[in-house]
Amino acid sequence: MKNSKVPNVTYKIIRPIVSPFLGLIFHLKSEKAPFVEGPCIIISNHNTDLDPGFIARSFKEPMYF
Repeated sequence: MKNSKVPNVTYKIIRPIVSPFLGLIFHLKSEKAPFVEGPCIIISNHNTDLDPGFIARSFKEPMYF
């Protein structure tokens, strides 16, 4: 896999636009996740198509699904 900047740039552009809409539409209140250095696995307790957007609201760093 090549190290590409495109996903990182796309994430940084789309996240601030989509995140407030998710909060308004679904009345979400999310807390910022603590910073963890290095790779980690995030596990959701639901199985919906919207979970990646909900989870990404809590993390500053780009996520890959």
